[in-house]
Amino acid sequence: MLEHKGRRYLNSTDVIYDHPYSVHFDVYALQSNDTIELGSFRYIIYFDYLPAFRLATVLKFPAWFGNSTLDPCAQNPCNANSTCKPVLNEEGKFYCSCKSGYTDVNCTVYEQNCSSYCSSDSICRPGQRGLIKNPDNPLCICSLDYFGPSCHIRNEACKSDPCGLNGSCHLTNDPTGDKPIICQCSKQFYGDRCQYEKVAVAIDVNMTLTPSVSVVQFYDMTQLLWSTLKLRHQMITIGLPLTIRYYHDQEKAPFLSLLKTYKDFSDPQYYVLYVQWDSTLINLTSTPRLCPNAISLLPRGELFVF
Repeated sequence: MLEHKGRRYLNSTDVIYDHPYSVHFDVYALQSNDTIELGSFRYIIYFDYLPAFRLATVLKFPAWFGNSTLDPCAQNPCNANSTCKPVLNEEGKFYCSCKSGYTDVNCTVYEQNCSSYCSSDSICRPGQRGLIKNPDNPLCICSLDYFGPSCHIRNEACKSDPCGLNGSCHLTNDPTGDKPIICQCSKQFYGDRCQYEKVAVAIDVNMTLTPSVSVVQFYDMTQLLWSTLKLRHQMITIGLPLTIRYYHDQEKAPFLSLLKTYKDFSDPQYYVLYVQWDSTLINLTSTPRLCPNAISLLPRGELFVF
């Protein structure tokens, strides 16, 4: 291995043109009785002779994903044992993903072990389990609500509907069992079981300014230092927002809301939208009051620093 790395380090042609290693993030959509491969993010390891490799990236579906006219698989270039899938971080590129049970370079070899080992609703990937645990068995990619090395065990943690009507239950597949599910709450609710209703803040802005950009901020006081403001939420809009809607995940609404407007992206103007203590609902029409900069209130040349 060290000799191999040494040869690659000394061969500049290999470094530029030959990249045998890469990191793949394969993306699947899990359904009740099916698992659908959507595509893959692929990142080349350019300097594989180094002792470590660090990859820092954010995985995002590209704008062209789902657009049939830009789909690199529109011509169906793969053989009958494989399915064309897009490389999601490289527009126009694709790969041929072997169908469940098939392997080899052109997906021509069927692994008989897949017929008996993985469940029928899973995807069987021969030779992809790794070298640490059960390397002779294939990798089984489970469908929704199933888990285990061969996807035969059903996870029924969501069957009792623990998130209620205010959220959607999702399995975490936590091997410790400490947190078997996570609730994805609807917009107006929060809590680990979506059991709390958020405080609604609705503001209609009565103003005729034409700023380039506006920032709306909501503040609370910290419990330990009542003189310190704590930013709870902020939203940025182009121009002036005439309607502001915010759902706050606390028992009381933020006591203060500010509006910052920018005309030339410097020297913002500050306005107070509202100041209300101990409110559980805010629904008002606001004519924001300007908060002048302290420097503008002093005569020129009379700024003192102590």
